[in-house]
Amino acid sequence: MGATRKGIESGVSIWRKQERKSSLWHWKEEFGVGKPDPSIYHHAVNQLSVKPEEAWMVGDNFEWEVIAPQQIGIKGIWINLKGINTASFHQIQPYQSIKAINELVHVLNRI
Repeated sequence: MGATRKGIESGVSIWRKQERKSSLWHWKEEFGVGKPDPSIYHHAVNQLSVKPEEAWMVGDNFEWEVIAPQQIGIKGIWINLKGINTASFHQIQPYQSIKAINELVHVLNRI
């Protein structure tokens, strides 16, 4: 699962399938790059000793939490607050789309 806050930091929190929890935070200024740079996603999965296909990225920024991570194999779960039809604007589609963060537990329990 991935999370970030707007501002100068870029955090990546990855859920391992076996544990259902793990997090790794990096400050953009310390690492040198932030999302959507592919190296931040590669670094996160490497630090947590998981393969990209074993990780999920969750968030409400389509580029940062769906497009970029899915290009390296991480499953993007998009919090689609406005119910936008993503097929109308991008070829890459989220692994899963939810309308609210409380739906995430149900999605992860099915995976």
